Amino acid sequence: MLGLMRQYGFILGLIAVIALAVWHAQSSANLSILSESTKWSLIAVIFAFQGLGLTKEALSKSYKPIRLPLFVLFWNFLGFPLVVMVTIFWWVSPILQTGFFFLSIVPTTIALSVAYTDLSGGRVEGALFSTCVSNLIGALLVPLAFIALFGIEATWQGQLMQMVEKIVFMLILPILIGYALRRYLPMIASCLLLIKKQSVEILLLILIYSAFVDCFCQGLASELFLNDFITCLGLSLLLFLGISALVWKSSHFIGLSRESQIAAFFTASHKSICSGVPLILLTIGSLGDASMQAMVLLPLIAYYFFQASLGAYMTHRFKQTS
Repeated sequence: MLGLMRQYGFILGLIAVIALAVWHAQSSANLSILSESTKWSLIAVIFAFQGLGLTKEALSKSYKPIRLPLFVLFWNFLGFPLVVMVTIFWWVSPILQTGFFFLSIVPTTIALSVAYTDLSGGRVEGALFSTCVSNLIGALLVPLAFIALFGIEATWQGQLMQMVEKIVFMLILPILIGYALRRYLPMIASCLLLIKKQSVEILLLILIYSAFVDCFCQGLASELFLNDFITCLGLSLLLFLGISALVWKSSHFIGLSRESQIAAFFTASHKSICSGVPLILLTIGSLGDASMQAMVLLPLIAYYFFQASLGAYMTHRFKQTS
């Protein structure tokens, strides 16, 4: 039981905070759980922990065969968005379109995909390198891709400068600080790394809770919201199954070993909630009204739920067939 709690604790936490948000919204008229400055501070801390998790070895070694990271990057930022565009993008409401768009371009998860690769007997060093590169690229690609595809309002110069400032001070600078701590103050970094996973998960749950309280307080818990909620869950499950099948099948055509194929499967089909949630909030907060942010976050949250639970099953299957 304790092992299951450790493995699925964050998923249980997601379910708990969404249920708590429903109750809070019905029992209170307050809309703002977190102030804007508090929200940005939490996001900056999350990215500092992300920088703390980067290692020089992961970025400078273990990239061979180069086909593996290139394959992962293709699916993370090109293949996934193409699948979303041609299958589900045009069949959902505008707010879910934005949510699935963000889901399609956020980077892959580091901890979960590397852990599942390890448990499945895959090539851990290749998975680690691929996920680190994916997160570095995704950190800048997400807000820029949103601007390119969705555009910004007439006051674009002010909005763009606001976004650049937030990217620098809430994303790039915290990552560099975290990386510098690990590089030059290893004793402090080693202590912080012990609480990295739990700290990031708690901060994410706080941000998600705040987003859903705002969402429900805005009166979005209507029949329309319920329909979008159910639609999102079903489409996220189908999307995860479809992407997983496409990634696994296509990995056969680039001549990877079985160990590298397993690494490619988890890193190319997974999406990061640790990087994705703060990136989405950062982008939405810079470009306009964030009152619908919970619905924008929902596809990523739902997809993460399925990748975490069904991914655990896949590690068992890979072990059986090895």
